[in-house]
Parts: sequence; structure tokens; C-alpha cells
Amino acid sequence: MLFSLIISFFLATAAMASCSTPATWGNCQCPEDMAQGIYQLVTRFTGPAIIEKILLIVVDDICAGKTPAQIKTDLIMSAPTELPPSQTASLLGMRNDLGECLKPLGSSEQQLIDKVGGPLIEFLNGPYNQLKGVAESEKKSGKTCTDARAAILKAGCKMVKPEMIANIFKLCKAKISPDEWRCAKTSTPNLILWDKYD
Repeated sequence: MLFSLIISFFLATAAMASCSTPATWGNCQCPEDMAQGIYQLVTRFTGPAIIEKILLIVVDDICAGKTPAQIKTDLIMSAPTELPPSQTASLLGMRNDLGECLKPLGSSEQQLIDKVGGPLIEFLNGPYNQLKGVAESEKKSGKTCTDARAAILKAGCKMVKPEMIANIFKLCKAKISPDEWRCAKTSTPNLILWDKYD
């Protein structure tokens, strides 16, 4: 949960009735493409439709002028509420397993968030500022934040590249101990596509 939420920090997407997701999401032609990219690069825990709802938390926060730290908090608090009940139960089970694995190490999920949160916010500051600029430009043209979603998402989609995702995982791995990393991997095998990044 931790890594998918943080990765989602700078990403967002919205549906457009006139656009259908192409087979190659990397073209970033449709707002839905960002959710598809995250689904293919980061997680298969939930599908693009749910990922899209979670990403809209980020887009709306960016448009509202929230800081990266505020967006991180909103994601941690709100993202789980977008999951269907069966996935919520599965996520809670993974979080419990993570806590049990970390406890003998003198660590916790919150400590992992604290260790990687600041460095990730710093790493993602450039993309955040770019997306914030898109939001501000859209608002200056008279659009509401809801209307600005598509433009923010298209800009964000272009940032969702395998290299960026790999760099995020490298940063996270460098900020926690090898045992904490092992706990994250073994406790959340269905949440993150670990084999792509380890």
C-alpha cells in the first residue's frame, strides 16, 4: 500500500466519454491512459477503474493547491476507501502482515512512510510543480478543477515511464533497511509488481 500510494502522489486520471483507452497506453492520448500505465507498471491488485478513482484524489488536490505533504496524507487516508470491500479486507490483511513482519525489527508501517516520505516528496517535486503549472494554467483560462482534470492527467501520463517508476523504487529501497524491504515485499506480494523493480 505504501509504495503504490506514494507513487500515485503525482499522478491522476479522469474519464472522457469521447476517448477510449488505446492498446498502447504510453501514447497518453486519453485521460484513462495514466491509470492503465500504473496498472501495467506498478500493481495488479486493483484494475484501472479503481486506480483512476485514487488518482483523482491527487489531481484534485494539485488543482486545489495542496502541498505534496498534504496530498500524501490525503492519499493515505482516502485511497483505501475507494476499494471494494473484498480488496479492502485483502489490503488490511497485507497491512497486518507487514506490521507483524516489521515489529521484531523495531519498525512499523508508519516508520516506513516517514523514512521514504520526505525523500519521495523531494524526488517528485519537479513533476508536482509541472502538474501544478498545468492546473494553474487551466484555472486561469476559466476552467474548474473538474474541467482541468484531463489536461493535468495527460501531462502526468507522460511522466509515468518505467525508468521513473524504477527510480522511485530504488529511492525507497535505499531509505529503508534490507530487512524492512524484505518485509514490504513478502507482506504485499499481490499489491506491487516487485519482480519488475528488485
